[in-house]
Amino acid sequence: MTTAMWMRGACLAAAGMLAAGTCQAKAAPAAAPMAVPSASWQITVVMGPRESLPATLARAGIGKAGAAEAAAALADVFDPVNPHPGQTLGLEVSNGPGGGLRLERMSIQAPDASVRLWRD
Repeated sequence: MTTAMWMRGACLAAAGMLAAGTCQAKAAPAAAPMAVPSASWQITVVMGPRESLPATLARAGIGKAGAAEAAAALADVFDPVNPHPGQTLGLEVSNGPGGGLRLERMSIQAPDASVRLWRD
């Protein structure tokens, strides 16, 4: 079993703080779009009421282990357990082993923050 390595960038516009990674505050010029490998595609999913981040990712077709890895990688900047109803997640996915989807990248946009997660 291989362990996924995740990179994360967080941009907290309200605090005026830029954490490690490639993220810009909304007031800054937009960064160039990331290249998307041809074997992957992008989907958007909205968190439902009383739905955790792993549950939302599972509903989008991400396997349980992948959803848990992503939630753990974001735990110190995004509460993965308490609901964020209406929160939109931008996902880049590819075909994973066993017919499920493998999460390649994820972005979360909120009024005061932006978080991006990508597989290293």
